[in-house]
Amino acid sequence: MNEDGDSLSHELYLSGPEQIFSGTYTIPLANPLTDSYELTYGLRHEDHEDTQSLEASAEIARRWLFENGWTQRLFFRTTYEDFTQADQEDQVLLMYPGISWARVRTRNPRFPSWGDRQRLSLAVSNDVWGSDASFVRATLDSQWIRMLGEDTRFVGRTGIGTMHTDDFEKSLRHYASLQAAIRVFVAIAMKAWLQKRTRRASWRTTLVDCQSGSAATHYRRLVGAAFADTGNAFSSWWPDELATGAGLGVRWVSPVGPVRLDIAHPFDSEEDSWRLHFAIGPEF
Repeated sequence: MNEDGDSLSHELYLSGPEQIFSGTYTIPLANPLTDSYELTYGLRHEDHEDTQSLEASAEIARRWLFENGWTQRLFFRTTYEDFTQADQEDQVLLMYPGISWARVRTRNPRFPSWGDRQRLSLAVSNDVWGSDASFVRATLDSQWIRMLGEDTRFVGRTGIGTMHTDDFEKSLRHYASLQAAIRVFVAIAMKAWLQKRTRRASWRTTLVDCQSGSAATHYRRLVGAAFADTGNAFSSWWPDELATGAGLGVRWVSPVGPVRLDIAHPFDSEEDSWRLHFAIGPEF
């Protein structure tokens, strides 16, 4: 953007039920490769099943990249949302500081045969500084890729998130955003079921996703995949039951990364049938 090395990026995501526009303005510091300030902003509109939402957000963060490959971000985020979910209508203003640590390691980023990604984040909101709800939230996400033999590629993912609040209705929408941080590989097949479970949860809520992984067999640039996922939202320290989904897919290794087409089905919900999931780009 200028001689100081400032940069600006924008992303636009469009689908039937959800549209997202976001941008990031980056200001490099003394060492531009490792230290910077980031200003992130965005708009999101959702109209899916019993949920309608319009959300605006802004975040300022300080970023450090350490020699061991870990990235630390200290941030303050503001989110305003006008939403309707089932029979609940509300407007919520949340202001919360937080900190996160993340590391990504990969070989052959276009279609890695080895790699892993870890992310840990903590956030705190309180009505003392004007937020509509007080809560403490923590999330942990881990994903890894390994080869089993010469032709089988294994992708595994495990995530856990927890929130403690005394104002669950105000915090509910923010809690649902855990599903973005802990995306199940085939979450399309389970998302509605988990949302309904989340709405019935009590003040201390936890979402757990354990992806058992996907095994893929290669044939030139075509890759077949089979996968299974399990997870749940619950209000105690362990759920009474876990929801499970599974499916099959195919990948084409293109010059810009794999083009992925999956079909999945939940085993625990009679309301949801087969779902298609299409994506372009590497897992990391």
